[in-house]
Amino acid sequence: MYHRLRVAIAIGSHYGVDDPDVTCAALLHGSVEDHAAELTPKGGRDAALTILAARFRPRVAELVAAVTNPENTDGQDKNR
Repeated sequence: MYHRLRVAIAIGSHYGVDDPDVTCAALLHGSVEDHAAELTPKGGRDAALTILAARFRPRVAELVAAVTNPENTDGQDKNR
């Protein structure tokens, strides 16, 4: 949680971004990768993004999707 908060603060204070959708997406940026199963019973990324769009606006979900790492299909480290 602290990482997401630091990212949101840095976006505002260091980069001067004051768009509330960007700030919200910064706070949610790891949610699809790390917590999809907690966001939706289906547990998939697409379903999690649909939930985020309904709760926070479609643009927020699009921004979160843009910074979400692709699913790991080759056994590599997920952060690679």
